[in-house]
Amino acid sequence: MRIRFAIHYGTRWGERLFAAGSIPPLGGGDPARAFPLRDRPDGWWEGEIETCAASFDYRYCVRGDDGRVEWEAAGRRFSCPAGFDAVEIRDAWRDPRDPERVLLNSAFIEVIFRRRRGRPAAPPRRKGRRIAVRLRVSAVRVPPGGALCVSGSVPALGGWDPAAAPAMNGGRFPLWTLDLSVRREEFPIRYKYVIKGDGASVVWEEGGDRTLDAPAPAVRGDGGVLILATDSGVRRAARWRGAGTAVPVFSIRTANGLGTGEFADLKPLADWAAGAGFRLIQILPVNDTTAHGDWRDSYPYNLISMFALHPLYLRVPALGGVPPRVRREAADAARRLNGAGRLDYDAVMAVKMRLAREVFRARRRAFLSSPAFRAFLDENGFWLRPYAAFRLLRDRYGTGDFLRWPDHRAPSEEEILALTDPAAPHFDEIAFHYFLQFHLHRQLRDAARYAARRGVVLKADIPIGVSRRSACAWAHPGLFRMDRSAGAPPDPFSDEGQNWGFPTFDWEAMRADGCAWWRRRLAHMARSARAARLDHVLGFFRIWEIPGHAVSGVMGRFNPAIPISLGELAAAGIRDIDRLCEPYITTGLLRDLFGGKAEWAAGRFLERTGAGRYRLRPACATQRAAAAACAPAWDAPAEAREEAERIRAGLFALVANVILLRDPGGAGFHPRINMASTHSFSFLDGGTKAALRRLYDDYFYRRQEGLWRGRGMELLGILREASGMLLCAEDLGMVPDCVPPALEELGILGLRVQRMPKEPGLEFGIPREYPYLTVCSTSTHDTSTVRGWWEENPAATARFHRDVLGHAGAPPHDCEPRIVEEIVAAHLDSPSMWAVFPIQDVLGMSGALRAPGDPGLERINVPAEPNRRWDWRMHIAVEELAARREFGERVRRMVRAAGRLEPS
Repeated sequence: MRIRFAIHYGTRWGERLFAAGSIPPLGGGDPARAFPLRDRPDGWWEGEIETCAASFDYRYCVRGDDGRVEWEAAGRRFSCPAGFDAVEIRDAWRDPRDPERVLLNSAFIEVIFRRRRGRPAAPPRRKGRRIAVRLRVSAVRVPPGGALCVSGSVPALGGWDPAAAPAMNGGRFPLWTLDLSVRREEFPIRYKYVIKGDGASVVWEEGGDRTLDAPAPAVRGDGGVLILATDSGVRRAARWRGAGTAVPVFSIRTANGLGTGEFADLKPLADWAAGAGFRLIQILPVNDTTAHGDWRDSYPYNLISMFALHPLYLRVPALGGVPPRVRREAADAARRLNGAGRLDYDAVMAVKMRLAREVFRARRRAFLSSPAFRAFLDENGFWLRPYAAFRLLRDRYGTGDFLRWPDHRAPSEEEILALTDPAAPHFDEIAFHYFLQFHLHRQLRDAARYAARRGVVLKADIPIGVSRRSACAWAHPGLFRMDRSAGAPPDPFSDEGQNWGFPTFDWEAMRADGCAWWRRRLAHMARSARAARLDHVLGFFRIWEIPGHAVSGVMGRFNPAIPISLGELAAAGIRDIDRLCEPYITTGLLRDLFGGKAEWAAGRFLERTGAGRYRLRPACATQRAAAAACAPAWDAPAEAREEAERIRAGLFALVANVILLRDPGGAGFHPRINMASTHSFSFLDGGTKAALRRLYDDYFYRRQEGLWRGRGMELLGILREASGMLLCAEDLGMVPDCVPPALEELGILGLRVQRMPKEPGLEFGIPREYPYLTVCSTSTHDTSTVRGWWEENPAATARFHRDVLGHAGAPPHDCEPRIVEEIVAAHLDSPSMWAVFPIQDVLGMSGALRAPGDPGLERINVPAEPNRRWDWRMHIAVEELAARREFGERVRRMVRAAGRLEPS
């Protein structure tokens, strides 16, 4: 069969277009051997091949003379219909930045514009000497009761009469097809897409007529000819925009929850959200975090499994076959624990686990023999068995630090199978974890499906890390760098940076099997969520990696990174490398850090090297060693512990008082973040300072860009293809220049928070200027709410009140409902695809519904406080909120007025 490819693409100088595919003429799966297309003056690229293959995959890419390669957004599949000797494939470049293409994900296909699919179109058929044409277009924004039609210049397309325009087949929604049988003399065909609504409404696509020319001479002949014409999408005047709310599941309050929000509580919340015009509910991570067995496990980002769900969110009465006594106890506990203003994590977990075990004992035999559970185990055994075995051993040995276990420290697959053998004496404990996970997954999926039926998308959160005391690290240690920790450099959240304690990923090991672990993780999440927040997306470009001997985030460096070589330092006139790599300790620094105990600290922890100069003793030369050297006795009084903490902080500062960090592989040196603010830097001469600043700026802001872009595009491309979810990035912090365009090229939404503008020189972001491919928000779980922020910094509030809101005079002390509403409205009016508001800020628009008292108590997390309890809960039940119908209708009017409630 002869196949001719034709695609219209506006290349730049030095660029060429290629078709890469799974058959030999297209490279046989090797992109380096892709088929080169030839260009025409009118912007079309074309080429012909011969093949006997019945079907094949292919995809277009652009190569530049500079070696840059850009792939279109998604691959294609060609299946050869019977009866044709030649096929002309006319394609349109799949640009991931296209506002309509960004909607081609499960959030829109399966929720917002979900529709009942009919029977897919049969393969095209040859009709005599006529030319068969199949028009194809991917389009999501077609109301469920409407139809996508084609109106055009030939009788088969109604002769430009929209009433006679034929409807396309949407059986493979969002792909629409229409088959035509055309005489040669009818070419060229002019046409446009038309959307017909339930009634008499007709919406023509924007722009000029589309044109379909006659087949090229290369595919003409006596045999049948088929034209497969694929358009990029239906042109729309206005881009789709929506609104949503963000609330942690544990924060949801309903009459049925047992002291916490539960997965089942997402149902009434979805009802309220739909009524208020919100099309999305964003939640925090809901994976199991039970690493300590106490309130510290309320931190939702310290996962012990990337797959297992947290038992906190289980609804015990919904387990099925619950004994009446257990139901009564659950109801009594709910009345008691729901009366608290905040989540009592320890109490809730104790009650739930005790009651769940009783239900399990009553239902054990029926559960283990049920077809539903057997199917669940077959589908999820790859993570469920290691997880259950890890929980068993962790509880047996009293710690999740598996390196301290007497056995099973590095299990094989055979060991895990033996530990989870139904004949094992401890199998009841294994089966209990199976029981919990089966019902947790069922309850979450049930809630997500309910929300989808209400037209509300569930947006999950994908943490960047996993606990080093986790089932994932235990079962797959080769995928992690256990001697290092992930974190973040200093930012507005923390002056010292952050050390999250998670091991970093060994991406080289993960690449060995095509990042199968990440692919499984995304696919698993996609079973319930239709959108996902990629936590700390910057970590996919480069992660802030802290060596195991350090504690503070300031001691980290980016990985990967091109270090500064010894030759570069020498060329800059810098030769005393030890001076820059070792802490520069003076008498003045000791007085600043230790005050009246400076002399004592010098004698205890330091060695004198000269007049007024010191170095750390080997026993406390690293932060981990320093922490051990000044640790108080376990039974020390509070005053002694506070004093030990001050000494510890001083020693940490001494260790961090360096300018360069040696590369662990010996390849060179990395500038310590914020080196110019160190005591050591202040003692250098002006020339050395200037040279180091030049190297610092080059290291952080120039030399790494190509390396980081390549890493991010590769890894995020894998994540994008691993599921059909809408991906949204959390890209706050120290953002490399390569990140925004990379996210845009991948069709991944960025994040905009007005108090954290990305534009240099701005104190506050300008919502009306936000890019379309973004999610804008008034606050996040890591910041104060709008009301809390308003009272934090009166000077900043006054500038915001005057310069952003445009009000004269002094701002009110409290953030009044009208001000919150004004801020929310500005975000609704922004061009961002999504405007997502924390539920606290939504309720802040109502004097009657906002939480009374100190608005600072509504804050969920303070990143600088590692031991913070994550315990905030809505002060009002969802049922009561729904009963205040006037407020929901008011919010809906705001959403509709902003153009964020497109009929669907």
